[in-house]
Amino acid sequence: MDTYPDDWLTWSGMGDARAKAARYEEAIPYYRKAIELEEKPRFIDNYESIAHICEILGDQEGAIDAYRHVISILVDEYETDPESESVQGYERKIRNLSMK
Repeated sequence: MDTYPDDWLTWSGMGDARAKAARYEEAIPYYRKAIELEEKPRFIDNYESIAHICEILGDQEGAIDAYRHVISILVDEYETDPESESVQGYERKIRNLSMK
């Protein structure tokens, strides 16, 4: 981290390492820092990771928020059609989480 403090991929990797070790609460700030540093168009992986961790921790609202960010990136940064299967798949995840 000291060698590459502004590299979003380093921060993402640190989040992955903590998540793999089941240190979920510690992983989220690393993913958020990676999101902050990444230039547009961003990958959706960091938000997906946050959503999965939130689901594991029982934080449905956190997962829904992360999935909404995924949709926003797909639509706004990649110009993905909102009616596409990929966007609709995340919409279904949000609906399912909302029903819990």
